[in-house]
Amino acid sequence: MSYPRRKQDETLFFVTKQTTASNTKEWLLPKDVIYKGETIKQGLKRILSCNCGDNFIAFIYGNSPVGFSTHYSDRYEEQKNICDHNIFYFLARYISGHVRDNTEYQWLNIQELEQILPKSTYTQLSYVFQISQ
Repeated sequence: MSYPRRKQDETLFFVTKQTTASNTKEWLLPKDVIYKGETIKQGLKRILSCNCGDNFIAFIYGNSPVGFSTHYSDRYEEQKNICDHNIFYFLARYISGHVRDNTEYQWLNIQELEQILPKSTYTQLSYVFQISQ
């Protein structure tokens, strides 16, 4: 079952095991690109569906991100810090349903999140969500 029955008095973050660009498996927040012609809201719904399956239902708050981080690849850093890509963070609330069976996932509080996420990702999130370090 997907519902986070543990630690209901705390904010929990939903993470899935994903393959990175370096072909390693890491725990990350659900993510993907927003395609040309796709609204951000459509993209968010698609990303949740791709990461969790069609039975996972979440309410996405608003149409604007709560924060973002900018990333630079080595080749772009050499070219006057032109942005390689941005990551936008949105808040969503679990409504109902379950995550498809072949998806590795966890609901984590902030202390657990710090232990499992790559350090750079956790640092970005700590700024976006104003997490005390």
